[in-house]
Parts: sequence; C-alpha cells; structure tokens
Amino acid sequence: MSDDPSTYSEAMASPHAAQWTSALQEEFSSLRDLGVYKLVPRSTVPPGHKVMRGRPVFKLKYDHNGDPARY
Repeated sequence: MSDDPSTYSEAMASPHAAQWTSALQEEFSSLRDLGVYKLVPRSTVPPGHKVMRGRPVFKLKYDHNGDPARY
C-alpha cells in the first residue's frame, strides 16, 4: 500500500490521478447538492470579512483484502 498524497499536485501526479479526479468531482457535487456552501463573487464580500478557504484531503480507503475500495 502506498502513501496517500498530501497535496492536489501530488494526487494529480500519482498513478491514481483519474480516480482522485473522479472522487473530487463526486465530493464537490455532493457538497453542492446538500447546500453546504454558497459561491459568491469576491467583489461582493464586505470589507473586513474573510473568505473561507479549504483544501481536499486525500485518503485512500481499503477493503478487507487490502485492495483500494474508495478514493
């Protein structure tokens, strides 16, 4: 079992880049569909307020046989 990527760049440079991309798209779709966040133009953020930032966490989950089960 290999180490999980710690950055987006590492995930995209890995042999599993297509799976990580798919997992990110699925996660962002889920967050959007659940109404977890609202995109707003930076120009509409009032002075003195901060824009929340985030970053993906890449953790490969394995099944009971040690095979990749979920990205």
